[in-house]
Amino acid sequence: MKYVLSVLQVCHEEERKFIDRELGGIYDIRYTTSYDRQEHLDLAAAADFIWAGGAVLDAEMIDNAPRLKVIHKSGIGVDKIDLNAARARGVKVYITAGANAVPVSEMALTLMLTVLRRFTYTDASLRKGKWPKKELGGISQHLSGKTIGIVGMGNIGKNLVKLLRGFDCKILYHDLCRLTPEVERSLGVTYKTLDELVANSEVISLHVPLTAETKHMI
Repeated sequence: MKYVLSVLQVCHEEERKFIDRELGGIYDIRYTTSYDRQEHLDLAAAADFIWAGGAVLDAEMIDNAPRLKVIHKSGIGVDKIDLNAARARGVKVYITAGANAVPVSEMALTLMLTVLRRFTYTDASLRKGKWPKKELGGISQHLSGKTIGIVGMGNIGKNLVKLLRGFDCKILYHDLCRLTPEVERSLGVTYKTLDELVANSEVISLHVPLTAETKHMI
């Protein structure tokens, strides 16, 4: 009898094919078709293991899953999982630290360029038949040489630093756990308090999980 793996993240067909190919011989894999709560309750109740994705796993779902042994979260944020309920039941919770560092940091860089160069506004104007060339001359900015503040210097923050090197940016950072002087020098970053970072940065990129300590920090 195979263990039941319940996938609570709505997956694209290609994702399901990949998961089935890699894990189908080991687990009885059951996929959600939506983010309907009752569907998730039913899938959790039958699960030995849960692949959470971005789904909510509260105390009711965990308490009504008698066979549940492990919750695996894609990414690092666990704010949607009731950790106290999992702890009380002896259910282990795992994250994939660093797995999404490259795509998230690339997206952060893309958003910086999008905002500074007014790409979204320009795209909308062009679709209306307007080419705002003169207007853009006064509002469009380049990223090169800007002072960037990174809040949270984990895997994502460090990878973002690497991407920003090509733009000759001055990089400030804040983290609850300050890096060693050797690592700061190797990355080319300068530590600041959060207030100092906000006061001196032209762009701020936030890369911290949602916790009681980080909620409303900006």
